[in-house]
Amino acid sequence: MPIKGAVEAKCPNGCQSSEVEVISLVRGDKEPELRDLLKAGELNLIICQDCGAAFYPEAPVVYMDLKAELAAFIFPESYKAQEEHWRAKMREDYAQIKTALKDPAALGGEPFLFFGYEDIRLILQAEDDMADEVEIAEFLSKQLGLSCLRASRRFARELWLPWTLPCTPGKGYSRERAKEGVEKLLKANDRLESFRKWLDWLGTHTEEPPLAPR
Repeated sequence: MPIKGAVEAKCPNGCQSSEVEVISLVRGDKEPELRDLLKAGELNLIICQDCGAAFYPEAPVVYMDLKAELAAFIFPESYKAQEEHWRAKMREDYAQIKTALKDPAALGGEPFLFFGYEDIRLILQAEDDMADEVEIAEFLSKQLGLSCLRASRRFARELWLPWTLPCTPGKGYSRERAKEGVEKLLKANDRLESFRKWLDWLGTHTEEPPLAPR
């Protein structure tokens, strides 16, 4: 269940304020309908009953998705002037949230900090676009006899890599088999452009990429 609260909503056009219910915590891995609202820019969106203006109330939102290893604190744009104060508040609250989780390591390090909704919307849309490519790649990899390693979503997001890494058959991770797997995948479908980034990464890194938490 999402966490909700009541705040005073002040119309930017100076209309009479009113008390409204807002959602303050969204679990994207458990509440896909709220994730969709957030991505669409409709979460907590208020329509003034007097003038019809659309606006967001001054209310922070915490977004978490353990499967995607993603956490974000979304503050009102007006909070930007006191960024260091709110960054400190975010770290304090995030520590408490992780303490309450059964698997606190699932979210990784420091969360994103946003002022306004636009940046989190872009990230969620990019994640969905990447998910479409990953789904196609995993389906095609199965047909090609390739195995797929699941990289850490947090690691993949930092470099905008797909979070699946096709490899030719064998035990464990091998840089050579990974390169062969990605090349074989791209030969079968050269429109999977994001997987070319794996070739760039594999060409300059000898270590195993961080894998997704099991």
